[in-house]
Amino acid sequence: MTPSPNALRSVASGLQPNLLQRALEPMMDHAEALRRMMYLPPPPPAGIGELRAVDRLRHLIGVLDFHFPPLIECQLAQSVNLMAWQVYQTHPAEAASTWASITGEPSSQRILVPTPIAAAVVGISGTGKSQGCVRSLACSGPQVVHHDSFPRLKGSHTQVLYQSIEVPSSGKAGDLELALKLQWTMSTGSRRFEDDMGKSRGTGFGGLLEWTRVAMSHGLAVLHLDEIQNLFRLSSIKARRQAVAEPAEYRIVEDQALKWIMSLTNSGRMAVLVSGTPDGINALSRRLATLQRMTTGGLHTFNPLTLPEEKHLAGSFIGVLSRYQYFKESLPVTMDFAKMIVDLTAGVPRIIMALWIASHRVAFERNASCLRKEDFLKASQTWLGPVSHAVRSLQQGDPKGLAMYEDLSTMHTDFWSDLWGRLSAPN
Repeated sequence: MTPSPNALRSVASGLQPNLLQRALEPMMDHAEALRRMMYLPPPPPAGIGELRAVDRLRHLIGVLDFHFPPLIECQLAQSVNLMAWQVYQTHPAEAASTWASITGEPSSQRILVPTPIAAAVVGISGTGKSQGCVRSLACSGPQVVHHDSFPRLKGSHTQVLYQSIEVPSSGKAGDLELALKLQWTMSTGSRRFEDDMGKSRGTGFGGLLEWTRVAMSHGLAVLHLDEIQNLFRLSSIKARRQAVAEPAEYRIVEDQALKWIMSLTNSGRMAVLVSGTPDGINALSRRLATLQRMTTGGLHTFNPLTLPEEKHLAGSFIGVLSRYQYFKESLPVTMDFAKMIVDLTAGVPRIIMALWIASHRVAFERNASCLRKEDFLKASQTWLGPVSHAVRSLQQGDPKGLAMYEDLSTMHTDFWSDLWGRLSAPN
């Protein structure tokens, strides 16, 4: 692997990266991260208002790709980069001790004592935590790096910088094992786990250890486990209604999966990034007995949006989103308008995006030349009616409502898949 621009920049900043660290992108400040992680779809073309409403839908649905990262996402990108750097600093490919720790062979070489390193990302559904994790990982460097030669190995070798999976809804170790092996196969092209692809259930802890050895041998720096609350089973809605004053009770589905995460974190061989709902992260930290272990890389909280100051309105999430109006005329974006959007959605980005598209549908149906505030009100009562309970609970801080929030079917995959399908379909 020839010296990359990343490696040269690191040297220029006073750092001497080792072979594995050269794959990492340079650290970004917040302004750089914002530019890198933001995605703005193409703006509405000239003459968009002259097209038929059904044709404008094709342009409108592209707004789903809109991504305006909050400050916490920029901080998360820095944390991911730092964790990967530290993993490679402690376990350089050039050191015999690194390979000894993989094979289990004794080593007389003096080594750094590995420090557990992990980070947690928490937020209610729809605040963008999963997107933030995936984009932060992508900004850390290429997922797979090919080396023509590699220390202590003959021939070429593949370095894998990060992996990201969603914890299976079953919460079982065997399913987690297969999810890891499938993602490894898809992202690297390796046939190492080919024989496991036809299985309906993995072996559990043993299979997880097998995957770990393979990942370590390829220098995996960061493992992202999304929807970490799936490792736990939430108490019933009835039980939560009867005990609102107490936290919702989460029960572990299987000990094997958590034992493996604990073992992986303690090894210091790779950083672990977990993301999930507040109750899920809380259950994980209580089960692992210490919050510090899971937040050595930082606790990153994704909150709903709040009303921006007037001087910052144009450059805010709502201000930038308002550029995507598919009519002859544009509705002016004022503080009153921004307040209405936040009130109707509780500031949850996913709901804001759904409301924006649904409001266009309402306006299209009346053959409008411009959006009106009434379109947003009607859309919130019709297209987004099923999420109204969750929005009210968030707005009011209602304990009973919030206790139900993560279990509302309207906040999960089936509802959103159906909604996006209906919003993008011609009338």
